Amino acid sequence: MGTRFDTTPAAVRWSEAMHAMALAMWLAALAGAGLAAAIAFPAMKSLQPSLPDFPGAVPDHWMIAGGHIGRPAFMIADRASLLAAALAVITLAIVTRLGRVHGAWLAVRWACVGIAASLAVFNGLFLAPRMDDHLVAYWEAAKQGDLERAARDRALFTADHPTASRILGISAVLVLGGIGTTAGSRTVPGRSAAAVRDASGES
Repeated sequence: MGTRFDTTPAAVRWSEAMHAMALAMWLAALAGAGLAAAIAFPAMKSLQPSLPDFPGAVPDHWMIAGGHIGRPAFMIADRASLLAAALAVITLAIVTRLGRVHGAWLAVRWACVGIAASLAVFNGLFLAPRMDDHLVAYWEAAKQGDLERAARDRALFTADHPTASRILGISAVLVLGGIGTTAGSRTVPGRSAAAVRDASGES
C-alpha cells in the first residue's frame, strides 16, 4: 500500500523558490569565475609586471600574476558550484515529489540540472584539483629557476584548460536552461505526481 503524500500550494511554492535560489547561486558562481579571469589576465598582460620571487628567465610573469588572482576565485566558484548543484538536485527532487510538471518540462529540467551537476562533480572533484596541483607545481618550479620542470607542469595545466573552459561555458548554458524551464513549468499543488496520474487515468 502506497503512502499518500499530500501537500499544500505553499509547500510547492517554497520548494520552487529554493530550487530557483540554488540555480541563481550556481549561475552567479560560474559567472563570477569567468568574470575574474576576464578581468585579471588582460589587466596583468597590459601591465607586464616583473615578479621579484620569479627569476627573469621565467616567461610570462603577467600570466603568473593573473593566476594568483584567478586561483582563489576559481576555488570559491568550484566549491559554490558543488554546493549549489547538490541543493538544486535535492530541491528539484522535492518539487518532483510535491507537484506534477506538465508535458516535457520536468524531463527538460532534470536534463539541465542533472548534466550540469555531473559536470560540477567532475570538475570540482577531479579536473580542478588536478589543474591546481599542476599550477602550484609550475609556480614552485619557476620560483626555484627549474625552467624544464616549470615548462612541463605548465604544459600539463594548459592541456586541461580547454576542457575546463568548455565545462564552464556548457554549465552556464545548462543552468540558464534550468532557470528558464523553472520559470516556464507548471505544477499541480496539493497531491503527489503519482496521485495526479492515478486520478487522471494515466498509466
